Amino acid sequence: MECPTLFAPKRLSLSNQLRRWLGAVATLCLLATATAPAQTSGGDLLVVVNNASTATNVTMADLEKIVRGEKSSFGGAPVQLVLLSSGPQREAVLKQLAHADDNEFKKLWVTLVFRNEAGSEPVTVPSRGIALDYVAVKRGAIAFISTGTANNVKILKVEGRLPGEAGYPLHW
Repeated sequence: MECPTLFAPKRLSLSNQLRRWLGAVATLCLLATATAPAQTSGGDLLVVVNNASTATNVTMADLEKIVRGEKSSFGGAPVQLVLLSSGPQREAVLKQLAHADDNEFKKLWVTLVFRNEAGSEPVTVPSRGIALDYVAVKRGAIAFISTGTANNVKILKVEGRLPGEAGYPLHW
């Protein structure tokens, strides 16, 4: 006995090439979600500087001045602020240290550069790894990153405390 045509499955007429392409896309999506590292929600923000920096500790007031472009040197060198281009860590830095959202922060720095009160806007990078690489080679660079391995850079104490210690003031 045959199934009535009303309930018979319909066969799509896709070319073999399109089927392979869709299969490859589906496979890549599955691999990407299966191998992507889990995003932790919050934690301490590390303040990292180039190893040549003389600084070992920084106050919140100094960090605010650096982020707002009010302090041009730190740790024996001209400051080069390095920020992630987007994400919760960037938002936390802007909120806690610049007391501004992204648009207000960009306007602040455009104004500073236009008035010749700052040489250039902060360097923005797409990832934690690139921020670390930049800080490792650029004397005077300072970045705010999530906790984890931070080779070839110096992690600063903030208000006398290292990340993970009770009372550490920077979080995302």
